[in-house]
Amino acid sequence: MELYKQYLLERENTHLHYDEDSFITYEFIDNYCYIKEVYVSPEQRRTGKASLLGRMIQDIAREKGMHYVMGSVCLSTNGWQKSLAGMYKEGYTLKETIEDMIYLRKDL
Repeated sequence: MELYKQYLLERENTHLHYDEDSFITYEFIDNYCYIKEVYVSPEQRRTGKASLLGRMIQDIAREKGMHYVMGSVCLSTNGWQKSLAGMYKEGYTLKETIEDMIYLRKDL
């Protein structure tokens, strides 16, 4: 996984944080942080793990002087309703929708 982490950063300027049962990818763009992907193993879902990962990235973004965090939900993926509900619960607000993508923002 460390090699893949290195690859993502070099190839796409995407950061990766992971542990044995979850991962999150994110990138810094201008004055904000975009959370690209979050995955938590089925056994660890509904434990607050995804929220913890999101807050960790928000802290990193604040330290880097970012103004807000963006995330997205694709309506054609499995479980999109839970992802969207989780983001709203964490204080994200709707920024825009484009085709089957919903983009959300949380000010820091």
